[in-house]
Amino acid sequence: MRPANRPTVHFGEKNDSTPPTSPYQAKYASSAPEFYLKEYEYLRREIEWLLKDYRALERNVVIAVGITWGWLLAQRQLIPDWAWWVPFLFSALGAIRATGILHTFGVFAQYLSRLEESFSCSDDPGGWEHFAPGKIATARTAVLFWTILIAATVAVAIYGPGIGKSMIRVPSVP
Repeated sequence: MRPANRPTVHFGEKNDSTPPTSPYQAKYASSAPEFYLKEYEYLRREIEWLLKDYRALERNVVIAVGITWGWLLAQRQLIPDWAWWVPFLFSALGAIRATGILHTFGVFAQYLSRLEESFSCSDDPGGWEHFAPGKIATARTAVLFWTILIAATVAVAIYGPGIGKSMIRVPSVP
């Protein structure tokens, strides 16, 4: 919180009433708007990279789970039952990584929202973070995606070892 005796200073305004507390404070205050606009641009680009990383994570985990299930089905007579839990590990680790990415999205959204407030007037839309807060269901659909994937891998890990074992007879040697 701002102390009660300190005036509110907006970007580009001079504030000669309060001396800087460090040699770097207010040294470049006149170029602060350009700095924050450039930072905003780079953070939006970072969000784009994170979104690509998140989509690649979803795709790669689904591919890894599918390939592993295919291999497990083909080798079901030769592998131990615990091997059916490997796809669950892929999905659980993917969900943990996805949680980190979604948390980072939230941190970026909060900071970008503050930047947008600093540059907004009362009659403008306020920027993307103010226009659509909570209206995009990315986090909800991500939770749904990972929940379904984890549930499916657990179900297959539990019931997969029994698939086809009773139907396939291994010939016995006399």
